[in-house]
Amino acid sequence: MSATAQTAREMLLWLGDNNADMDSRVVTARFLGEEFAGEPQLDDQQRRLLSRVCGRLRSAGLIDGIDVDEEYYPILVWLTPDGHRCVEDFDGDVRKWEERNVSKVDKSISVNTGGGASQLAAHVGGDVTQNQTVGGIDVEKLVKAAEIAQASLPALALPEEEEQQARQAVEEILAEAEQEQPDQGLMAKAGAVLRRAMAAAQSGAALLPVIMDALSAAGVGA
Repeated sequence: MSATAQTAREMLLWLGDNNADMDSRVVTARFLGEEFAGEPQLDDQQRRLLSRVCGRLRSAGLIDGIDVDEEYYPILVWLTPDGHRCVEDFDGDVRKWEERNVSKVDKSISVNTGGGASQLAAHVGGDVTQNQTVGGIDVEKLVKAAEIAQASLPALALPEEEEQQARQAVEEILAEAEQEQPDQGLMAKAGAVLRRAMAAAQSGAALLPVIMDALSAAGVGA
């Protein structure tokens, strides 16, 4: 577990111990020690630590808070309903919380060799079968890859810009796939954008390889 992940877990447990919710908000800086119970004077390193940890927990939907322009981090924080469940069911382990639904994803990846070419099949909740191929892009497999990526976004903690790019790429792929003659250039471009956005994932280590392999199987290379 990384230092940031460990600190995030400690903050969740601390918030749980303080019964922090919408009706019982706590001063964020107190997480670093009771000496900050009044008007905390944190150094820049401490402020940036709180910013990273709070950002991590917020992106996972586990805490919320009140922001001010003068600070890197929310000055008051509390657990969301999901945050309470993470504390109660996963002892504050954010990674386990985010990957709680991974069991729904069949991560088995098989490589079959035939005719001198390797065919990669990623199975996610069912079989991915080759169907319509457009300009080297397997439409059905690309649709499946887009659907996997779309369902995984909450667990990947993408930066805001990359998440927006990923969502737009998914929408383009799904919309174009419904056309009688999908535009091969648009499909390939949207797939490449989706792959680049996925590479910026900050969590969801078990899901990312599944998405990347599904994109490769669809004909979207690195």
